[in-house]
Amino acid sequence: MRRGAGLYSYRHKPIVAPSSRGQDRGFSALKPGFDSPWRYPHERAGLPALCFVPQGTPWEHCKRHSVRMNRVGLCLILLAASAFARADATRLTMQDAVREALLANPAMQAARYETSAANIEAGREKPVAKPTLTLEAEALVQGPTVTFPRGVEDATVLPRRYTRLGLMLDQPVYRAGVGAAWRRYNASVHAASETSRKAASDLIRDVNKAYLDLLTARDMEQVAREGLELAEAHLSLVRRMVEAGLSAVRDVPAAEAEVAAAREGVIQATDGADLALGNLNRLLGRPLTQSVEVVRPDVEPTVPASPEAGAALAFAHRPELIMLRDQIEAAKAGTRLAAVQSMPGVSVRASMAQQTPSAFVNSRWYAVGLTFSWAVLDGGKTSADTATAKTRLAQLEALLRDAE
Repeated sequence: MRRGAGLYSYRHKPIVAPSSRGQDRGFSALKPGFDSPWRYPHERAGLPALCFVPQGTPWEHCKRHSVRMNRVGLCLILLAASAFARADATRLTMQDAVREALLANPAMQAARYETSAANIEAGREKPVAKPTLTLEAEALVQGPTVTFPRGVEDATVLPRRYTRLGLMLDQPVYRAGVGAAWRRYNASVHAASETSRKAASDLIRDVNKAYLDLLTARDMEQVAREGLELAEAHLSLVRRMVEAGLSAVRDVPAAEAEVAAAREGVIQATDGADLALGNLNRLLGRPLTQSVEVVRPDVEPTVPASPEAGAALAFAHRPELIMLRDQIEAAKAGTRLAAVQSMPGVSVRASMAQQTPSAFVNSRWYAVGLTFSWAVLDGGKTSADTATAKTRLAQLEALLRDAE
């Protein structure tokens, strides 16, 4: 601290007072009855809460010093407010936006659920061991009672009350078209995965476009605001030139019209930036008005060397084409399965039961054997299913030719 300086706080009573001219060092404390123009500076002019003033400085200099410090404090407050505002806005790169959208976008989540449902549906026809186990319970009151003479007492053939608990296991061991069933299952699962990949590719494309649209909209808003500043500066110049007699009065309305058009352009550009922000937040699964700070991408996308190379790359990797090819493979296998569905099949069947005993039936019973089944006539079901499968196959092939 400089020698002979005074320290003040005007929120309460002054802490210390300036040293007197006869003192070489230190500060003298103010007494309650001290009467001086330095006692409550804030009552005379707006001094900052805590300031240093040299001893003997004129009062007008103190006021100018206070104004300068107030301006500095105001600048610091504005800088802090802008820093907090920037902290509220999320800084987001294009890669971060894509990652967040793939995790939080509702449409992407729906595509994943759709893929899971398609896998479950395909698993129903998967040609693996799927035994069926059936439990049957039966309780009857029947009559009249039927007996059979045997020895001293008659044997009961048809009891008055009858209960039975049975368990039956059925497992197919042979069915025509197992190879076609495997081909259809694998193709269906792969097509379901391509459905999810297509949704992800579409989402990445939309997020990248929305990100660049927001950058463009904010640049256009900045250009519009700069244009408004130029238009206002031109209007001020025209008015000064009219006052100086260097321009006609009719030039003022023309300049005012330019300012009005520039203001309208700023409004439109601001609305465009808000719409672009809302679209990006929608794709990210965020609230539409959440602030986002976007940065310019530093990596340019890779572009194929020629249109032919790009077309070949698209034909090999586009999810739509891969999905159509898988669906065609599944439809071919389905046509084969529809044609052989009436062919003979063999199953293993096992049964056991606990029941009310009678003269000719024991209380426990079991059986194991093979079951042979063949639908010789099925009412035209095989023909109808085969025709439907062939029509579906032709439709998919036509869609693939159109896509390619």
